[in-house]
Amino acid sequence: MTIHRELQHAGVSTKKLKKIALERNENLRADYMRHMVHYSPEQLGFLDEVSKDERTLARSRGRSRKGTRAVKKGVFVHGRRFFVEGLLTIDGMISNTVVEGSMTRARFLHYLEFTVVYLCYFVVSLHMPQPYIYFKMPLCSPFLGYLSVLVMDNARIHHRDQILELAD
Repeated sequence: MTIHRELQHAGVSTKKLKKIALERNENLRADYMRHMVHYSPEQLGFLDEVSKDERTLARSRGRSRKGTRAVKKGVFVHGRRFFVEGLLTIDGMISNTVVEGSMTRARFLHYLEFTVVYLCYFVVSLHMPQPYIYFKMPLCSPFLGYLSVLVMDNARIHHRDQILELAD
């Protein structure tokens, strides 16, 4: 008997591998979960990003008749790349941005400062000769209030002292 048949007989089958980050640390994940239970859902806002290019929807598996190769035609070049950053709360997606190319730290900081932390409203008054600009209308509130805890993953664009200062 072959190894494959023995494994099948033992209840072991071939599956697509689930990719898990090599840097993943189960103890740190457990500490994170213990820490997060102290916040109410209304306090939390989750920032996450995704990118898309012409190859994004390429499948890694396919079907074909025995003895023939499974083939799917697809593009091999990236094409135009788009990057999306969004803020998800218990009320849904309340803020997002789309940039062509890659999201840099500078672009992320700008999005965080001017879209997530501060919304800018331009109010035009008939009694004023020039439009009056109100800044610092917070989308986020001070700690313990609504949307006072921003949760980000460990992406490189999130590592910057200016981001920590802005959050403080």
